[in-house]
Amino acid sequence: MSAGMSAAMGTAAVDFDYGGQVQVLAHALHASIDHEASMPRAQVWVVHLPNIDPDATLLLRFSPPEAAGRLVVESVLALNGAPVLAAEYPSIEMVRACGYRRAISLSLSKKANRLAEDIKVRLMPGYIDVLERIRAARRLGDAQPVRMAHVQSQMQAPPSVPALAIAQPAHGFLMPRLLASIGLHSTEWTGHSRVALPRLVTGGPQIDVAVDGEQSGTVHLSIRDLPLERAQAVLQLICELR
Repeated sequence: MSAGMSAAMGTAAVDFDYGGQVQVLAHALHASIDHEASMPRAQVWVVHLPNIDPDATLLLRFSPPEAAGRLVVESVLALNGAPVLAAEYPSIEMVRACGYRRAISLSLSKKANRLAEDIKVRLMPGYIDVLERIRAARRLGDAQPVRMAHVQSQMQAPPSVPALAIAQPAHGFLMPRLLASIGLHSTEWTGHSRVALPRLVTGGPQIDVAVDGEQSGTVHLSIRDLPLERAQAVLQLICELR
């Protein structure tokens, strides 16, 4: 991380120091704090839970700008310390089968043992299931490209039908499937080529999603009001796709 980035993140610090609460919560979770990866000045800590799964890692964000007074707990998809590839991210079918949730938000008014219990019950089962499925796919020789090839073949036009004949309404199926893959479900999005997602938390980022009707499978994203540390994570993911 550059000095400029570190300085900018330092400006996001809040008056209250949650360092003590992190220690208590980590103890309740039987987790170890990764001090090197954590960013205390930004009230962000990384914890590992090897007693639950060797790859289980959580990002704890205390009272972030978009969720003041709350603890945002995010599951980290990484194996052996390295982020999983974009192609390995959970499919819609996997999300539904596992009940996977990327993140949950909890009130900081709860005691540490209650927070730990909520995390173990609401977040960890689906998260661990997804990690196990990704590991299994790798052991089978990277089955993900096969799944992706099947999906792409389903979206291609038959030889007797011009490509644009099916590309135009493709968004009607892609939009709900795309949003369901991140845990957002609504029949109102079926048939829409452009959707402005509801802000998940007060003051959170505004995300606009548009599916290209002429290039089936192409998605345009517009993100506003994104906190600096989240913007960094988004840019890192994009760079992995180069």
